[in-house]
Amino acid sequence: MFDINITSVVLQLVLLATFAASLFLFLIRPQMKRAQALKRSLEALKPGDVIVTNGGLVGTVTGLLGDKLVTAQFGDTAEFVVDKAFIHRQEPRFGAYLHSAEEPSERPFVLRAREAAPETQLA
Repeated sequence: MFDINITSVVLQLVLLATFAASLFLFLIRPQMKRAQALKRSLEALKPGDVIVTNGGLVGTVTGLLGDKLVTAQFGDTAEFVVDKAFIHRQEPRFGAYLHSAEEPSERPFVLRAREAAPETQLA
């Protein structure tokens, strides 16, 4: 009734298996490695580490509050509690720059809040 060629079925199964293996090797496995590396770096956070949040804020860890929260200083005076889930990465390149002896106004990309929004008088 049905004339099924066994070689074409085997060939289709081999192609499907090849596609699944390449999908795993090129997409899923690298993402799993990145997630594991991020998890290890978040577990190893300590005061003084420089972090970048998902929103792009660069700050310095000042303390740990349990397993899920850290306190971080952003700029000269702003200190916030940040959930570890919202930390995008550790950024060791900025460490020496953020802890340099230069005045914040001398740093090229730091814009002080009072310079960005000058005081206005209300009538």
